[in-house]
Amino acid sequence: MSTDDDVTELFYRHMGEGSQVGFENAIAEALARWGRPTPQPVAVRETWPEFSDCDQQEEVWVWNPVLDHWTLSRINRYVHTHWLPANVLPTPDALPND
Repeated sequence: MSTDDDVTELFYRHMGEGSQVGFENAIAEALARWGRPTPQPVAVRETWPEFSDCDQQEEVWVWNPVLDHWTLSRINRYVHTHWLPANVLPTPDALPND
C-alpha cells in the first residue's frame, strides 16, 4: 500500500467523527505515524559522528559560522561548530542555538 492510500484510508476512517474532530484526529494520527522531529545539530566539541552518520566520502553536514551556512564536508574542528548526519537535509530550524 502506498502512502497516498494510507492517507486516504486514514481520512475516511475519521470522517464519521464530525468534520473538526475528525480532521484533528486524522492529523494527530498522521503525525504520530509519519511525523519525525527535525534533527538537532550536534556540537563538534561534544562528540564526533559515528561511521553510520557519514556518507561514502566520510562527510556530514557541517555548520560554518563565518559563512553562516551548512555544507556537506568532513569536519574541520577549527572552522565548523556543529554537524548533522549526511542522510538528513538541514532545515532553517536546524540552526545551532549555542
